[in-house]
Amino acid sequence: MKLPLTIILILVAIYLSQCNFKKETVHYPPDFSFQLKSSAFAYDSQKQLYTRNFTSKSISIKVGLTDNELQSIFEYIQQIEFISFPEKFECEKYGTITEPSFHTSIEVNYEKKFKQSTNTTGCSPKTQLTNSDNFDRLADKIIRVLESKKAIKDMPKSDIIFL
Repeated sequence: MKLPLTIILILVAIYLSQCNFKKETVHYPPDFSFQLKSSAFAYDSQKQLYTRNFTSKSISIKVGLTDNELQSIFEYIQQIEFISFPEKFECEKYGTITEPSFHTSIEVNYEKKFKQSTNTTGCSPKTQLTNSDNFDRLADKIIRVLESKKAIKDMPKSDIIFL
């Protein structure tokens, strides 16, 4: 007995709809931590310490991240392969350097892996431009998470002026 093609296709579609092809998410490791440092502020996820810089002092407060926030940051770190980033993003050979420039540094620790990378606003174009852009996206993601925290919103604004 031959089954008509439509019935076979329907059976295959039902079978495929029951299969879970979604990539399994790897939960962030227990030793996962990161630090983000800039001229205006710093955050250490291990110490849960946010520090805002002022011209004459710094103010630090405890700010923890939720499991979902840490998971989202960890997944992005893996997605962009942060571990493979250079220690510092350099200008292309004939790139333009502008001053003042601002540096942002991100350190990541997990599963006995450590990576620190620094990016600057002061040169264009940069070597490894895609990774440089991904670095900036990671920093922006972390900043958005931090700036959503009430304790950080309630802090006095920095008096440092960047020209």
